[in-house]
Amino acid sequence: MKRSLFAIVIGLILYFPEAAYCQCSNSGAKNGISFANDNSVGSIAFTSPSNAGLHDGNFADASATASLFAASTQYLKSTGFGFTIPGSTSICGIVVEVEKSATGINILANVKDNSVRLVKAGSPTGSDYAKSTKWTSTQTYYTYGGATDLWGTTWSKNEINAANFGIAFSAEINGLISLFPSALIDHVRMTVYFNIVLPLSITHFTAETGEDHNASIEWAYVGDENNGQVNIQRKSGDKDWQTIKKYKSGETGKEQLINYIDTDCRDEQAYYRIELISGDGSTDYSKIVVVRWVARKFFIYPNPSTNEIFINHPVYSSLVSCTGVDGTTWQLPVLLKGGGKTELDIRHLPPGTYILTMDGMRGIFIKK
Repeated sequence: MKRSLFAIVIGLILYFPEAAYCQCSNSGAKNGISFANDNSVGSIAFTSPSNAGLHDGNFADASATASLFAASTQYLKSTGFGFTIPGSTSICGIVVEVEKSATGINILANVKDNSVRLVKAGSPTGSDYAKSTKWTSTQTYYTYGGATDLWGTTWSKNEINAANFGIAFSAEINGLISLFPSALIDHVRMTVYFNIVLPLSITHFTAETGEDHNASIEWAYVGDENNGQVNIQRKSGDKDWQTIKKYKSGETGKEQLINYIDTDCRDEQAYYRIELISGDGSTDYSKIVVVRWVARKFFIYPNPSTNEIFINHPVYSSLVSCTGVDGTTWQLPVLLKGGGKTELDIRHLPPGTYILTMDGMRGIFIKK
């Protein structure tokens, strides 16, 4: 009978587990450099904690005593792994391997994990991955975490690369009055899995005049900077660059084509650009595109007029500006606003010719 494609794929993943996370690179297994007891848990300290730095048969050990034969050890804290995770990466998972064994054990006396946690900024954090199985007398590596396991918290490359990143390990010793087990740790090593993040890049950017004095903006990007920010910015009139629309980046490695209509610019000309802010705070910009609108005309009536004029355009403010032929600017009170027309008071204007400019349109009227 033929096997289904689904069954074949699942079989391959089970047989080659690394295929399940082949998109992630890994740092290779690294040894800790700094070892110490951390008394935030437990009461039995490890002797010679630095012996856990290499696979060499020399042990960091914690043993029960006649006065303390059933208790937990302090944390054996291992840090300083010397990771150099590169920039523009996301952390996939963390694997810790501990080579451990126990002595002085029998069916009644045993050693088990008490607490196994990663160390972030010098302190144990995240999920506790202590195993419930009893240690054996055979020195064996035990694996904690996984290539896609973040231990219940989030990680940045800087936190991984820091000298105070590491692992904290505590054992539970259950002895008898006549039998004092020991927890032995020969070696602790760690591997970090990470994705190289493709930085954002603008592949297409246009801005064109649209209807009703709008600007039609179209842009596309590639990249998978999931912590990044993409902003559309505009500069017009006497204003500096302003962010008019914010986006979070989208699907990994996929080109995104986005359309946006800017309806808020009333100047006759505007400049547009795309601002790219990466997860590390660095900023880059696209090319600058200029949009110009052809000035439209008001229909002004009656013209000439003595006391008031009407324009075929809604106004929602209380004043409108106009300019005399000598360059003087005048404010015209709005008598009637909203709807399809607006009434303006021109009684205070000296007789003459005036230019009314608003919302990209202009018109000329004469005050008698």
